[in-house]
Amino acid sequence: YASASSFFKPTRTAVSDGYIYIDSDGKRLSGDKDGSIFKPISGHQFEIGTHITFSDRLQADFSAFYIVKNNMVQSLGKTTIDGTDYNVSGQVGRADSKGLELSFTAVPFRQLTLDAGYSLTIAKLREFSYTEYASNTQAGNYLQHAPKHTAYGWAFYDFAHALKGLKLGVGFNSTSKVYVNAANTMTFDPYAVANAMVSYSFKNWRLQLNANNIFDKTYYMYAVSTTGYVPEEGRNVRFSATFNL
Repeated sequence: YASASSFFKPTRTAVSDGYIYIDSDGKRLSGDKDGSIFKPISGHQFEIGTHITFSDRLQADFSAFYIVKNNMVQSLGKTTIDGTDYNVSGQVGRADSKGLELSFTAVPFRQLTLDAGYSLTIAKLREFSYTEYASNTQAGNYLQHAPKHTAYGWAFYDFAHALKGLKLGVGFNSTSKVYVNAANTMTFDPYAVANAMVSYSFKNWRLQLNANNIFDKTYYMYAVSTTGYVPEEGRNVRFSATFNL
């Protein structure tokens, strides 16, 4: 398959005390009457892919993509004016991302299913306005919060005979390091977390228990103003019940 699309997305940033806002030309913004700041994000996306069935025991999906975004909003760090500290938020000229995605499903034998996937994403700033708060030397830097490598894997076992309907699964998901700021001077460490599930299906019901981040690993994927690190969920257990009509 192949696809092409364009998109338009208003930004929801509103005027806030303690912030300085600049546009894609490097000019300082004061906000509109309705409180909005930046121009809408716009861009284009192109993707090609294929689904391959090697046999009834092995299937794979492969895709490649290219995305261009204009008017992206980035945190540009902090500055001090007349003794007062301000966070700086700016709308960079252009950024793009390109990459590959691969996933497969294998059934080595009837009761065992293996699912795995890998993504490579190279997301960079391509045009960056020169301002008194940030220079265009950041053009070519990696986008913040956009990991280059991500992967996941699951193994599921479906019981038969007296335990028919019972299903067990163990898996993981991992991410390479990500940059916290547009200057690429701060990073979050790579991480991998383990997960597990057990479910039981009978008649029209499916009961499922999921255990996520089994080893209670502390890791981060996002930050507020580059300094307020937001931790991801620790060890947690979730139960769900589904009834199919």
